[in-house]
Amino acid sequence: MKKIRSKKTAVKIDASQKVTAGFLIACSVLLLAVFGYSSAASLSAIVTIANPPARTAVVSPGNYLIDADVAAMMSGLEASKKDDLIKVNIVFDLDAPTVKPSSISKSLLAVPDEVLENSVDENGRVVSVKLNGVSVSAAQFEAYNAEREKKIRAKNILYSRDRKERTASILAPSAADVSISAMANARKGLWTAILSRTQNQASNALAIKNGAGYLTAELKPSEIRLLQQYVLSNNDQSIIRVEKWAPAVSAATPLANVSTHLGLDTYGFPFGQGLNAGILEVEALDCPTVAETGNDFRYSLFSDPPTNNPDDHSLRVFKVLRETAPFSRIYCAQVNSIDLNSESLWTLFSPIYSISASHAYAIADYDEYKVYDRDFDNLAYKRELSVFGAAGNNGSSDTYVTSPSKGPNVITVGAYHVNSSNQNAIASYSSYGDPETGTSKPDLSSISDITDIGQGTSLSAPAVAGMAADLLSSSHGSYYKYRPARLKAAMMSSATKSVSGGSNKVGVGGANAYGLLHGRYNWGWYANSLSAYFPQNGSYIDRFMILSPKTKANIVLTWLNEGDFIYAHKHLGADLNLEVYNARGALVGSSSSLNNGYEMITIQNNGTAAMRYKIRIKRLSLSDGDMQLRMSLDAHYFGVGDN
Repeated sequence: MKKIRSKKTAVKIDASQKVTAGFLIACSVLLLAVFGYSSAASLSAIVTIANPPARTAVVSPGNYLIDADVAAMMSGLEASKKDDLIKVNIVFDLDAPTVKPSSISKSLLAVPDEVLENSVDENGRVVSVKLNGVSVSAAQFEAYNAEREKKIRAKNILYSRDRKERTASILAPSAADVSISAMANARKGLWTAILSRTQNQASNALAIKNGAGYLTAELKPSEIRLLQQYVLSNNDQSIIRVEKWAPAVSAATPLANVSTHLGLDTYGFPFGQGLNAGILEVEALDCPTVAETGNDFRYSLFSDPPTNNPDDHSLRVFKVLRETAPFSRIYCAQVNSIDLNSESLWTLFSPIYSISASHAYAIADYDEYKVYDRDFDNLAYKRELSVFGAAGNNGSSDTYVTSPSKGPNVITVGAYHVNSSNQNAIASYSSYGDPETGTSKPDLSSISDITDIGQGTSLSAPAVAGMAADLLSSSHGSYYKYRPARLKAAMMSSATKSVSGGSNKVGVGGANAYGLLHGRYNWGWYANSLSAYFPQNGSYIDRFMILSPKTKANIVLTWLNEGDFIYAHKHLGADLNLEVYNARGALVGSSSSLNNGYEMITIQNNGTAAMRYKIRIKRLSLSDGDMQLRMSLDAHYFGVGDN
């Protein structure tokens, strides 16, 4: 039996972060007295509420207002008595009680609960399908799934409007809101001061337009201190963090016979080649033009590419996606201008089911879970999109995966060598290492340096995203559409290619096209409450599988966690464990990790007869009382010695 590698059990918290609100306010006043404040005239308009609302939840020690990077920059400037500008992200909690309630009913944002079970034989054929405990035909399921997709798209359009409405209520409260709400009045005074700087006005307009959930602004240390004072004095829970802004960067990527190395041409393409599966390519600097893609009619820009600092990174990524999923629809957007809340994401001719993020954010503190990670985690948890992220190319210098690939919901992909003396070995540059949340990263690995053009995990992520598009367009692809937990479980359980370098750098293994499309049992739960299925610690769900003699099985449990909760608390919202018992009731495998959104066990039937196994999913703890259930259990079986 195989137990997944051990995880960290505690979150590192800098002692400087453990500061009381009273001490912070005192520091703010003292610093203002010593260093002065050049914009005091405009900021004097900030209103303080006489009786601020009581905080509705206990703030964890890690939930500090100013992150360590910004605090260090401020300290350096203040020590030298400078008031230079610092570019930051002011991060919002759009669900905070101090945010104006949405006009959209929560019932309209809900999707009906679903328990879906299916099995695929070793020839890639669907054997059985059960929906909410009832056996259904393939035609019945396709009809059901078509209606479900319509509901999800309609829900996500409303969700986009909801986020934009809430962001506007924070950044641009209406005159009516100000007249009846002391909080809105105080907040308006705050933004009047901050937005007096021209470059901040443009960022503010973009944040409102996109419903971004954060505002990028250039502020002086003294302005950040006053922002801090405002939040603590008024207990405005809508503003939860001031973190360092980071530019998006790209990494060099090669191109050659990607499909051959992954086995797609032999095992994947006969089942599906990405037809009608939309992929959104998110880039750092530019998107390829239609002319550069050879006037590919299956390619289009989702947002206008910038005109500065273009490179050929996006074209190389596009070519990898096109080779691995020849008939997929590829959309491209530049990360700093993309509107991930755009309603048009859900009205495209070929629906977007997945995102390939081959960019990274250049952040000095690579350990920290940033707002970028929060937002991409939420794309899976709240938007039902599968997100594939490049691990990053900093493995030789520092060991943390880059944002936005730190999130537990993101399928983070490392890189291994193909054409070198270190064939099938993890690349030394491939980033790895658990972020502050303790989540093990990367999740799996894929090819990288297949020609001498270049190398990087920016190739690995789109290669796996293209492989997933092939699955989505296959005869059993509907079982994975808008079900990111289910797709992640299948990708991880089938990652059976042997890659050397250690599981902490490789993940569970190398991506495998044959395994993804053949031989598996799969169960999925989609519900508006995790507690409905796991009412208390120790509650469990049992499922059963038959394993043929001389056969192995990778059993993977995945569940999605809300990015907002992780960002606020620096840990996952729920901890589930996985156990496997044989027909005699003996425990043959277990996986229990504190900080992962997945568990994995490998079992093997060495006997001469088929054996029945019981798989148990058990709730260990639940921290997020509002957590929804987005969970999948996948058992991929394969012959002993296969990879």
